[in-house]
Amino acid sequence: MTYSAAFGDIDRDGDLDAVLGNWFFGGLARAVPPEISRNSIHYNDGGVFRPEPLPGMPGETLSVLLSDWNRDGALDLMVGNDLGQPDIFYLGDGRGGFREIDRSDGIIPTSARTSMSMDTADVDNDLLLDIYITQISARPTREGADVEIEQRPFERYCEDIQDRDERAICERNVDINEFYGYVRDHEPSDIESCGRIPDPDQVRHCKLMMVMKTAFQTRDPRLCARIPEGQRAAVICASFFAPKYEAKPEDYKRAIAQLKNENVLLVAAADGSFVNRAKSMRAHRTAWSWNGKLADLDNDEWQDIYVVNGMWPRSSTTPSNVFLRNLAGQRFANRTEEYGLSDQMIVTAYTYLDFDNDGDLDIVTNTVNGPLKVFVNNETQNHSVAFELRDLRGNRFGIGAKIRVFYGEDGSRAQIRELKAGGGFLSFDAPIAHFGLGPYEKLSRAEVTWPDGESSPIDGPLEAGHRYRVERR
Repeated sequence: MTYSAAFGDIDRDGDLDAVLGNWFFGGLARAVPPEISRNSIHYNDGGVFRPEPLPGMPGETLSVLLSDWNRDGALDLMVGNDLGQPDIFYLGDGRGGFREIDRSDGIIPTSARTSMSMDTADVDNDLLLDIYITQISARPTREGADVEIEQRPFERYCEDIQDRDERAICERNVDINEFYGYVRDHEPSDIESCGRIPDPDQVRHCKLMMVMKTAFQTRDPRLCARIPEGQRAAVICASFFAPKYEAKPEDYKRAIAQLKNENVLLVAAADGSFVNRAKSMRAHRTAWSWNGKLADLDNDEWQDIYVVNGMWPRSSTTPSNVFLRNLAGQRFANRTEEYGLSDQMIVTAYTYLDFDNDGDLDIVTNTVNGPLKVFVNNETQNHSVAFELRDLRGNRFGIGAKIRVFYGEDGSRAQIRELKAGGGFLSFDAPIAHFGLGPYEKLSRAEVTWPDGESSPIDGPLEAGHRYRVERR
């Protein structure tokens, strides 16, 4: 099952290629991913995509990201794997090839064990891209964050839903979760509980998934034949009994080390290596974190992190989503309630965008068993500026380009943004580079580095409060 995608001009021929990441359901099956779940690159050859398998171990991939995090002008690749299979980092050569790096290269010291989302951004404004990876992490205490994450009893899960019909559906689905859960133990007799679902079509799907789970538990591939061809349960069931990838012990020994129960914030050093500073910068614990991406939400010049928690709880409570405010590149502080971003419903994905064009980034979240939620940003204290690209030679929105801005006294302050299409869990952000400028009202200059390496300097002054479009013909 393809759960993730990233786009970028991998071979620098002017069009967008794609990387697809596959997930296997292995946590339920308690099995090593099969060879058929291997991730793939799809090269764009004149509008026709040519698939090629991605080298390295297949895994439970939930996030893939193309980003030039080693600063050589060519897109690199990160693959975030859930459930114990190691994350994989590749260096791109700008001609379509990738080299898998390992721990002996001394570039990436550690990654997450149950990676959900990956992002790159400059957290300390040194014009170097850093890496943030979310995973299943422990709930913060006062030692790990400024305030604890708010919790809500699960029986109150649906109380925020105003529409009566939607609330009834939510309450029904909460009841279904009691007998059909991804992580709970399974008994073949559980299939009888599917009859509690009022919708006949959902009853059928429930029964098919129960047959699939029984096949896993009994290790009986004949049960897969009872599931009609083309059903999602049939695909998953067949994958479970497909030939497994035979990983060698040395494959795991050379893989990037994995860290459990803490998010990873890899801060870039000038020599091209990274150091994990998630704990020292207090960005390491945000509960069962599915999607975490960086953006300057309060326009104070520093990129913040919003993390959403997206798993049905094993306990009796659901955790809030978490807003980590960046304090001048030194550390992050939990300011969820202060900024109005508390939400105890389960959220798997979100997007940043300035949908009302008022100069600050809003958030749209995808709630599990609930409606979409829009968090309207009413920041009014600081200035901002944004850039969008139009490349008329190809790769029209400039995915993979970098934009740098310079401002302040003698242009001494600087920021960088990279236009990306990928990384977050089941979500993409608009291809617009947003810069918070704090008290500064104009840029002295800006510079666009296009994906093919060509540079377009933009002389200032450029007034804040605008979105500028830069075209290349």
